[in-house]
Amino acid sequence: MTEWGYGPDDGPEVWADLDEAFRICRTGRAQSPIDLTDCCGAELGRVSVDYAPTRLRLVNDGHTIMALCDPGSDFVVGDARYELVQFHFHTPSEHTVDGSLLDGEVHLVHATPDGAFAVIGVFLEEGDRNPALHDVVRTAATLPSEPIDIGAVFDPTLLLPDDPAYYRYDGSLTTPPGTEGVLWTVFRSPVPASAEQLGVLREVLHHNVRPVQPINERQVYFVEP
Repeated sequence: MTEWGYGPDDGPEVWADLDEAFRICRTGRAQSPIDLTDCCGAELGRVSVDYAPTRLRLVNDGHTIMALCDPGSDFVVGDARYELVQFHFHTPSEHTVDGSLLDGEVHLVHATPDGAFAVIGVFLEEGDRNPALHDVVRTAATLPSEPIDIGAVFDPTLLLPDDPAYYRYDGSLTTPPGTEGVLWTVFRSPVPASAEQLGVLREVLHHNVRPVQPINERQVYFVEP
């Protein structure tokens, strides 16, 4: 497996050079993240998720803190049903809004049985302590490189903001291999995290962020149900 990271010798600027399978990180026309701006209004309805509590199995894979999810949580878009596979963290945010970064971003990654991906992005913003992040933060500094069950049950809906407004666009994975055809849904409103919680995440994750990519011919939609 090809090693990659976020430094000058293995980071986003050279991902495409590290492995032929990563070439689309440079040649792709629908890469993520992007700056969420110049949006077109659309009537796509509310985000439809049917999440169930899951065991909290956490891992530090060298790129992020990731929670692996039990089967049974779904994201429904039209006739497609995507199952929640994992969620993970970036500090600061990867997407920007009108050119501005936020303090962090959670990506909830969903997939269909035939390998299509849909990701829900939720921004983190410094504010009140977020109880939903407690078990992730308390274990972040000591997580091994293999998944461990930390003995907690987690409801993924607690990661979502109350405000239903969101952005929608077609993009890619934000890490190698940069696979395109990913349906992105990014909530407009951030959820809070305390300065202490964000500090722990920053210390562990450092700056695990890919710079924003050209929008090219894509349309970014804004939905306010």
